[in-house]
Amino acid sequence: MKGQSLYIHIQFLLVALAIAIFTLGYTYFTLFTGLFILATSYPAFRLPKNTFIFYLIIALAGASIAGVMIGIDAFPDAETKNVLLRIRYFLIRILFAMSVCIFLMRFSLEKILYLAYLIMLIHLIAGLYQLVFLDAKRIYMLTSEPSAAAMYYVFLAPLMIGYYNINKGARFWIILFLITGLLTQSKALFLVVPVLIFYFVIRSENKKIKTAFWIIVIAGVLAAPFIIGLHEVERLIYFIEILKEQGIEGLTEQNRIWSTFTLRFSSVLTALQLMIEFPWGIGFGGFHSMYIDKMLSDSIQSTLTGVEIRGILNGELYATPKSIFLEYAVSCGIFFWVPILMVSRKALSGNVPVTIKASFIGLILISLIVELSPFLTFLGFIMILLHKLSNENNRLLV
Repeated sequence: MKGQSLYIHIQFLLVALAIAIFTLGYTYFTLFTGLFILATSYPAFRLPKNTFIFYLIIALAGASIAGVMIGIDAFPDAETKNVLLRIRYFLIRILFAMSVCIFLMRFSLEKILYLAYLIMLIHLIAGLYQLVFLDAKRIYMLTSEPSAAAMYYVFLAPLMIGYYNINKGARFWIILFLITGLLTQSKALFLVVPVLIFYFVIRSENKKIKTAFWIIVIAGVLAAPFIIGLHEVERLIYFIEILKEQGIEGLTEQNRIWSTFTLRFSSVLTALQLMIEFPWGIGFGGFHSMYIDKMLSDSIQSTLTGVEIRGILNGELYATPKSIFLEYAVSCGIFFWVPILMVSRKALSGNVPVTIKASFIGLILISLIVELSPFLTFLGFIMILLHKLSNENNRLLV
């Protein structure tokens, strides 16, 4: 019995670590963990039908549409290899997300939140190490960059507020994570967290949670001058001012606009245009060559300049929508929009605890801004939690 318990704990740690380091690019470790979960779960593969269909539609749509686009010569011949590599990239991530869902189905709702807690602890330890020993001005925890850490924070923080009521021994670490995570100073984090705080204040029926968040709101107002004074926030405000005064044509190096801003803006504009032109999607890996075509044409974004844009046009960098949500939306078209709207409808229904709703809302919002993230895996967490809620007590999560 002790051996079996130890084996389960090892599995939990392995899965938590694989999710925690997802953005660091250890593709083969991700693949190994997914296959390990499937092997150890065999033959008891349990997965809600709607979750299985969700992943199957996205996988088939993204891969098959890309295949069709290659067949009709929609991409340059030299781009075929990159498209195939991109297909592999996404299929591995979909396989991993599905395997995590199969793993989660073996456990109770509380155990699922415990896995999320382990992921939180791994990132918290990494963040504290960077803060204390590396004297880092911005922490990025165990991710590739602060914006990636922001997605983990936005997804995990609401769930940990729910777990706070379940595991009293975890309370200190949860509070420490909620504070430490803000030190990523990510622009995405500063944009999304106020929305989540407002949502909690308005929707939560828990008086203690409401009081705590009102305190956070007051502290946020008092800290506003400091937040606005942060270099990253200053540059974002400057970007918005130039856009308002001079329009898109003013977003150039001559106006001292950060190249990351012009690249992101041009990528989003291209993604939106492609979603209108190809409502059925362009397939995994199709964005890069189409982005170059747009930037070399007379499109509205072709006036944007920057070091990174030139790097893409010169074949030195690879173009993406700079948003994992838009990446799937432009790749799969309606075959992504319909499933995600179905999940949204269920996640935001009246009987779902506010902590899970907030986690889902935060995940969607920040996925519109952040690129490197286990987006589909986190969506799987939400879908399995929703499935478990129909059979287990959810009062502790409210």
